[in-house]
Amino acid sequence: MEPICIVIPFYNEAVRFPMDEFIEFAGGHPETSFCLVDDGSTDGTLAMLESMKEKFPDRILVCAKPENKGKAEAVRTGMKSGLPHFRSDYFGYFDADLSTSLEEAFRLQKFFNDKPSLEFCFASRMAIVGVKIERKLYRHLIGRVIATFISNILHLVVYDTQCGAKLFKRDLAEKVFKEPFLTRWLFDVEILARIIGMHKGERIEDIMLEVPVSSWIDKGGSKISWTYGFRVFFDLLRIRRNYRTILRRRLKSSRG
Repeated sequence: MEPICIVIPFYNEAVRFPMDEFIEFAGGHPETSFCLVDDGSTDGTLAMLESMKEKFPDRILVCAKPENKGKAEAVRTGMKSGLPHFRSDYFGYFDADLSTSLEEAFRLQKFFNDKPSLEFCFASRMAIVGVKIERKLYRHLIGRVIATFISNILHLVVYDTQCGAKLFKRDLAEKVFKEPFLTRWLFDVEILARIIGMHKGERIEDIMLEVPVSSWIDKGGSKISWTYGFRVFFDLLRIRRNYRTILRRRLKSSRG
């Protein structure tokens, strides 16, 4: 198995984070390294991360941000810190509540082996036969509405951009996370827009792949407040406006 580096962003996760599950996974997968980013937490999160680093000092890098900047910048910080620190072939990021098991990283990696042109593989919460999805109905319905807007903006059929399980080849990760993102939470959409822009004239379906997650369980305690729902569409408009040229090119190619 080729080495993977996983970035995990944290913000006040000292109580919620399943540390025993993480330690068990890390102990059983010596080929995996981690970049754990504390995004200005005010509880004992940083101390928790440092204690885990002591158990795996060669495989865990801890980044401490002095103030909270949001998930987008936390993940970007982790990638920019982890890329020069670890020699992994693949870099990914997962949510701190581990709603998606870290084992999913290896499942995603297999798709790269099966498809040499692939550079980006991401999981989505598709409730199909054989997949375990535990999610509140209202969150699912809201997610479907937002996903429809995202697909229209990107001119690309995408079922779920927000599932916290994504894996990149090293070279692509270096390019995607080079510049800051516009939004704190919808940066996953920006990632897709950036990849579309990097592969002008190529079949984007050969570069990226969306696959159903094997299991996803809502752990609760989300850091996104319900009031953000009012800003989601504003942020989507910002993304559409900023990536307009790239996305128009995608529309022309998809029609051609």
